[in-house]
Amino acid sequence: MKIVFSRTPKPKRFNFPTRYYDPRKEELERRKRMRENGQLTAEDRVRGSMKSSWRKEDAKPSGRKNMTTMFIYLAIAALLIYFIFFAKIF
Repeated sequence: MKIVFSRTPKPKRFNFPTRYYDPRKEELERRKRMRENGQLTAEDRVRGSMKSSWRKEDAKPSGRKNMTTMFIYLAIAALLIYFIFFAKIF
């Protein structure tokens, strides 16, 4: 038989709705609202499209850079293997 003099309180429930933030979606919605209200001029539209296209170009991964670093690592590994197994240093 178990005798308990004081009860420990149960943990309180935590209910927090998750929120997601997408900056690209926010910018798109802001431009749509401005276009509907007539606040967006032709110059602003061109500027926004150029900015978004530049952003897309910057976001592309540089495959050439990754390949060169991979080849450098492979060359260093090959040299180390050659020196360990075939070099008559000792």
